[in-house]
Amino acid sequence: MSRFETSCQFNSQIIHEDMENFNQLGRIDRAIAENLSDIRVGFGNYSALALDFVVFISQRIKYDLFGYTRFTFSDFCKATGRHRSDLSRKLPQAYLKKYPPHSVDGYKFDTIFEHLLIQLMKTNILFSETYEERSKERTVEIAAIRIVSDVKLNFSRLPNEPKMFDVRLSPEILDGFFRRYYTIDSDSYRLVGSGRGRERRQTVVVYLSMLRHILLSKNNYTTTIALENFVSQMDIADQEPFRQKETVKRVLTYIRDKASFPFDWEFVNQGTGYQYFIRLTFHPVYSKSTLVKEHHFYYGLKGDLKLLYDTRHGINKPKEHFQAWLTNKNEDAYDKLSILKKVYSRYFSINLTDKQALILYTKGFVKK
Repeated sequence: MSRFETSCQFNSQIIHEDMENFNQLGRIDRAIAENLSDIRVGFGNYSALALDFVVFISQRIKYDLFGYTRFTFSDFCKATGRHRSDLSRKLPQAYLKKYPPHSVDGYKFDTIFEHLLIQLMKTNILFSETYEERSKERTVEIAAIRIVSDVKLNFSRLPNEPKMFDVRLSPEILDGFFRRYYTIDSDSYRLVGSGRGRERRQTVVVYLSMLRHILLSKNNYTTTIALENFVSQMDIADQEPFRQKETVKRVLTYIRDKASFPFDWEFVNQGTGYQYFIRLTFHPVYSKSTLVKEHHFYYGLKGDLKLLYDTRHGINKPKEHFQAWLTNKNEDAYDKLSILKKVYSRYFSINLTDKQALILYTKGFVKK
């Protein structure tokens, strides 16, 4: 526990008025959400796990901006619906013999999850089509994205001490969280993550979340999508047409009924012969104004924190250094708290007390 956590006594129960400003939607980089097929190409059998990590770490940034880089194995499993026993297994000996695992001071990263983190550090997602990010000032073309820049693990630990992973995200992923993202229903993503067909269902949750985000930005809740779009998302083009329709029906029904994704759907005929369409109607769970306010809060908070960092440490440092400073809760803590209070007041019109700001700083932005 840091000296800032012990510097004052406070209740672990955070008052409701602080929490109502943060909805339960996570975020996913637009460049990744619009190019999920490229994750399959880049990561092969690890593509579903790679997507899990992107959704997981983006959620952690949102809920614990000052400590998102450190997490346990259990944190990841709880957020994604994965089973610990599946991910803690060692890779097959035949595979390890052909591809020796990453090693640090004699410790081998030879479990499925540890191997994933190393692959996220070594492998870029290469986009089959260049993604363009447009702003008023410029247009940026993104041809590839690396997810993780560095991975550390407390492999010298006490017998009862859990594994603690410490990652540095690529600057592109962190920038995407603040500027270039779609909101995603994290709970539904987790709930569809068990059993056969999980990858298809999670891909569709991302796709539905993307459609909802776009519609809400236009104050709309209904759209009609060709069946072939879902066929492409699920990668089932090799199935017979009637099988494709049944697969899509089964997946959409599961997501609505089992994962509580707030939407309704139905097959419709657009007068185009045998081509099927699906009408989607999303339930208005969050207002556009709520999402806009939240966006400005995070963007403003990051901007003011970056200005403080540049003032204290210079503007020519590698971007990963800013992440290390941001998540070091002992460094410039009082100044970070001051900025948090100021930005919170600016966008939510609530003046946090020192105690409330300390809770948000040390515990995160939502109740665990």
